[in-house]
Amino acid sequence: MLKLAPVFSDHMVLQREKEIVIWGETDAERVVVSLSKHEVTANVKDGRFQVVLPPMGAGGPFTLSVKTKEDKLSFTDVVLGEVWLAGGQSNMELELQNSYEGRKELRRSERENIRYYQVPKVAYECEELKEAEKKSGWKRAGEENSGAWSAVAYYFAKEVSRKLGVTVGIIGCNWGGTSASAWVDRKTLEQDKRISSYMEEYDKIVENQDFDQYVQERADYIAYQAEFDKKVAEYYAAEENPTWEGALEKCGENRYPGPMGPYSEFRPCGLYEVMLKKVCPYTIKGFLYYQGEEDDHKPETYYELFTA
Repeated sequence: MLKLAPVFSDHMVLQREKEIVIWGETDAERVVVSLSKHEVTANVKDGRFQVVLPPMGAGGPFTLSVKTKEDKLSFTDVVLGEVWLAGGQSNMELELQNSYEGRKELRRSERENIRYYQVPKVAYECEELKEAEKKSGWKRAGEENSGAWSAVAYYFAKEVSRKLGVTVGIIGCNWGGTSASAWVDRKTLEQDKRISSYMEEYDKIVENQDFDQYVQERADYIAYQAEFDKKVAEYYAAEENPTWEGALEKCGENRYPGPMGPYSEFRPCGLYEVMLKKVCPYTIKGFLYYQGEEDDHKPETYYELFTA
């Protein structure tokens, strides 16, 4: 058995001029990783390995090879360039195809030297997440691939790529409506009294929660909200001067964001565990974050939360 983290795939972008971390799982004792002229061997501990390749300049395409005595994986069309993680909530999540003149941009996007990895968006550990991770992978820019990419991240990557003359890779890791607390680990939240209220309030909710009842309430909410969203979309398409008040009057109660609990994408630390942590410690240049509105009810501690 040999497998790498889902973020490693054909067409991936690796960070130039920095040490490159490659990690995964195997039942072998040693693993050998090679890229371009470099080859590094590492021991396996408790079924896991982490290899660090030396810094390299921009270039490619290369083949990344990972092998043990019995297994071998090869990833093709691998390039070295600049890698950025695009995090946050809805303003980062907004898809290129839905942005201003996005359709027009999509038709010419193939000429851009940009690649994108979308971290699977599943709110908790389950079979759905495992399947999504298996199907995930890096995509090259183009009309068929780029529609669901973050518009902000795409335009950022386009400008950086043109200015620097290198491939730019974006790791999309965002979810609309989320607090910054969803992207922070539990220990960090608990240890800082200025922001620990996020964790304390959540713990109080789930402390005596009937889990089976919660799961049923969540299922009911998902079904209801899907129908509600469909009705609202139809209302906005049909009305000449639609309003949110009019939508509620015609379509019923808006139950968003649903019941809080261990399956909610809005719980503190949740998306850190199932999204952000899954792409750590992938070597990158830096971070883009477009976030804040969901924490406006605690403005006095937002600096500390966002810094964390």
